[in-house]
Amino acid sequence: MIIASTGMMLVFRGQIIDFVEKDTYRIATPPTTQHRFSLQELLDKIHDNSQKSNPTGITLNSDPHAPIIISWGESNALFVNPYTGVVLGNGSRIRHWLENVEYWHSWLGMKGRWKPLGGGIKRACNVAFLFMILTGLYLWWPLREWSWHQVIGFWSAPFLVIISLTGIIMSYPWANNLLYKMTGNEPPEIQSHYHDDADDKGQRPNVSLEALFTRAQQQVSDWKTITLSVSPHPDAPAVFYIKENGVGHYSQLILNRVNARVIKWEPYSSQNTGHKLSDFMYYLHTGEAGGSIGQIIAFLAAGGVLLLVWTGLAKAWRRFFYTKESS
Repeated sequence: MIIASTGMMLVFRGQIIDFVEKDTYRIATPPTTQHRFSLQELLDKIHDNSQKSNPTGITLNSDPHAPIIISWGESNALFVNPYTGVVLGNGSRIRHWLENVEYWHSWLGMKGRWKPLGGGIKRACNVAFLFMILTGLYLWWPLREWSWHQVIGFWSAPFLVIISLTGIIMSYPWANNLLYKMTGNEPPEIQSHYHDDADDKGQRPNVSLEALFTRAQQQVSDWKTITLSVSPHPDAPAVFYIKENGVGHYSQLILNRVNARVIKWEPYSSQNTGHKLSDFMYYLHTGEAGGSIGQIIAFLAAGGVLLLVWTGLAKAWRRFFYTKESS
């Protein structure tokens, strides 16, 4: 019930946030002569006024009306007007409410040291739910007296199998690795630090953030958003994630901070089938892979789960008291 209800709320998360924030966080068309602050100048202004710690991420949008997003961790971010340097805010109440909903969807609302426990319970319940759907299909198949529970379960089952199965692949490394092996590809190794064999080791980074982002923009002509993952280590390379046209089309660019030399360039087109399918699982899980129609189906399927919970409890309640009265 928790997973289904929070899933329904998150299906149209992007559209809801865009609608609520379209006036507050949309920048009027700036004059062509208006000065645009550099990224370092914006960071310095924010550091002086409010934030004392270094950010963990910076996101640029190709839309000139969109603000720059500077983030600290998973849920703390500031939206900044790049032409005035004014902080527009840290997101609407709806955005923060949906972030809490996502916490319940992923970790049953548990935080801190309890977060792994909540995630483990949620993953185990997802596996059990997939088993219930498949066995339910077998039980419902013969002609019999159909009830709301059976009808809703039968017609929701194909979509719930997809949602549950993709949830398992996203949750368990062994399931994700199996996806790679099924496509004949080797699972990727987890890298916490990228090594560079250049001769400039030990040199201080002297390439500005503006120059690094400019280099990243040159890599893909039709980019939508570019996010820099900021490492706490000053000598670490700059890791960019570039969103392109298409569902789940992300490319990765890693640059040397000393001279902006490309250490690694992995465009979406060059990624193996296992990698592409692994990234696609998220959008299949949320229904975004099918556009608005896919999201509506995911919404209705999650609503079907809530009805299954209600009708299942009602059937169990009646069965319990019927058996008690009969005895």
